[in-house]
Amino acid sequence: MKTLKVLYLVGVVFCSLFWTVGAVAGERVLIVKITELQSGPNSEIVFDKLTVSTGLPPVQRLTKDSQNAPYELQVLDSKGEVIYTQEFDFTRYIEVPLPESGSEYQVEAPRIPLKEPEAVLVIPYLPEGVEIRVKVADEATPPAPVPSVPESSYQPADPAQEGNLYILLIASGFSGSEMSIFQNTAQEIKDYLISKEPFASRSSNIIISIYENTDDLGCENGCENIDRLTCCNSEKVMASAAASGHLYDEIIVINNTEIYSGGGYRDHGFYKDNSASTYCIVYNGSATNPMSLHEFGHSFGDLCDEYTYDDEDFSYYDCANCRARCSAWRSVSKGCQLSCDARSDYYRPEDSIMLTLGIPYYNLPSIHNGLIPRLNYFIPDVCATEEGVAYGLCKAYCEAMDCDSDTFKASDKACIKIYDKFVEYTGREPPCEAN
Repeated sequence: MKTLKVLYLVGVVFCSLFWTVGAVAGERVLIVKITELQSGPNSEIVFDKLTVSTGLPPVQRLTKDSQNAPYELQVLDSKGEVIYTQEFDFTRYIEVPLPESGSEYQVEAPRIPLKEPEAVLVIPYLPEGVEIRVKVADEATPPAPVPSVPESSYQPADPAQEGNLYILLIASGFSGSEMSIFQNTAQEIKDYLISKEPFASRSSNIIISIYENTDDLGCENGCENIDRLTCCNSEKVMASAAASGHLYDEIIVINNTEIYSGGGYRDHGFYKDNSASTYCIVYNGSATNPMSLHEFGHSFGDLCDEYTYDDEDFSYYDCANCRARCSAWRSVSKGCQLSCDARSDYYRPEDSIMLTLGIPYYNLPSIHNGLIPRLNYFIPDVCATEEGVAYGLCKAYCEAMDCDSDTFKASDKACIKIYDKFVEYTGREPPCEAN
């Protein structure tokens, strides 16, 4: 049972966030930290902290995902009318990185429950918004006041382009003199992610930015007494993303340690609009690149681990790559292996990065049934209306070869050949050229 009431554990704060090179050119944002306090069978929803800052919220899109999350943050005006909403779910677990290659295969703690489930939302600050509340089903918390701030001028940010996915790589624990190390690591992660499917086929629409943050994000190794687990302060991570001046949908934190460690939050499929609190964390070492692909599989794709936990006391949450029957992915893969995640009686497809870092790619069910549907929300599939041969030619021309881009990945001759075949087969040009 959820008790819908408002508590204040921390006072309302107004602050300005700064880049290392000066003030942020952006909007005002309201950073809202919400926690769910458990008391036996009951729970209380708590507005832990409200902060008005200068920065950018996650990318706001005109088209919202149709899948409803269990909670909705509402901003109210002076008449009590709802003027803004943001769906969300609480982050309840952090996924522990899989064991380091060559180490003892210990998976007794695959995910750690947060003592207090939390959500940190960064939303546009609306001067006419005077109160906020959380709606759950047909109930709502009592409204809480939104801090008012003095009028001042600010530079509006450049609008996001519909049809792009924005990923932000944030430094943690790097000093100013170490930023060249961070830049090298971040660039390697960027290049690595973009080289893997399904991201490679849509690389021209994936914008990855790198932010030289020097603020403390509260990232700690050995979290919960697990050497390979890193936990960060989600409020500080989201505040840093807002202060970066970069557009962002998803976040990867790069922590300045050579100790094999990281972490990833899953949203359990409840939202697609932005990263909410489901960012991932990686270390700075020899396995950073494959770890980033694995943890991003959790935080972005909502994928399960494909290895089996020694202790099955952990809850299973539905995912594309661990299902009760292999028929769930029969159309894209014949892989069928018993045991995955928290279910020894469930099945997984062929081996992939979600099983071991030694396999540097996602399997086909993870791509087609998990990652692509999520990616389609941000980058609509222009070939979705095509069928059969036309679909294959369209995907080759518009995505794999990226022929409609100024930086296409094939020769002029190859693009012209696929273009002509598509026109011959359909009687029209590929949809990416028509658009």
